[in-house]
Amino acid sequence: MTAIGNWDVVSIYKAMGPFARDIVILLLVMFARSAIVALDRYFCFAAARKQTRSFQRLSAAPFRDGDIVEAQRIAERKGQSHLAKIVAAGIRAFTSAEPSLSQSEKIDAARRSAKQAMTLNHAEFNRRLSGLGTIAATAPFVGLLGTVTGIVNAFKGIDMSHASGLSVVAAGIAEALITTALGMLVAIPAVWCFNYFNDVVSEFQVEMESSSRELVTYLTFYSLEKGSQP
Repeated sequence: MTAIGNWDVVSIYKAMGPFARDIVILLLVMFARSAIVALDRYFCFAAARKQTRSFQRLSAAPFRDGDIVEAQRIAERKGQSHLAKIVAAGIRAFTSAEPSLSQSEKIDAARRSAKQAMTLNHAEFNRRLSGLGTIAATAPFVGLLGTVTGIVNAFKGIDMSHASGLSVVAAGIAEALITTALGMLVAIPAVWCFNYFNDVVSEFQVEMESSSRELVTYLTFYSLEKGSQP
């Protein structure tokens, strides 16, 4: 650790010890990683919402008219919509079931396929969020580690110079405070993003469960209607 010349970011970084510099680099890498994950999840969820609204608008008429083949075709074109994936999987299982199966067995197949699609969607939405949560939880402690080393270096400076005063410990204290602040700057947005995205995933999960139940109910009435026709 050397004395600080001008109190700018570059001068403070150059005055840091090797370990503190490594801490700063690690925190910057963690920040970049959390930003990449946050942007990836944001665009993923935004696309899911946009295509879901489009799917709901386009599929209303086919469902109303009992044209499940057209509804399936529309759902398969909206590959980023979590609800469209469930509907497509459920109808596909229902229409492609063996003719020898009863209507209740076909509906059970549709229910299982919809549930499987829901599980896959949930896993996809949660992808990389655990890493974001890890960064949010550990960044303050990484910064604290730099804080400890900065304080140690400050006392080391006092010991080596056999003097006291602010000028002796300034570099060490600055090193400690910079790493502390950087750890917080990394952690705070990561925590916000992690909590927000978890709320979105929970919202999507409720929508998927509701859509799965509605699809099974629709297919049940659809089967009864078809079965009653001569």
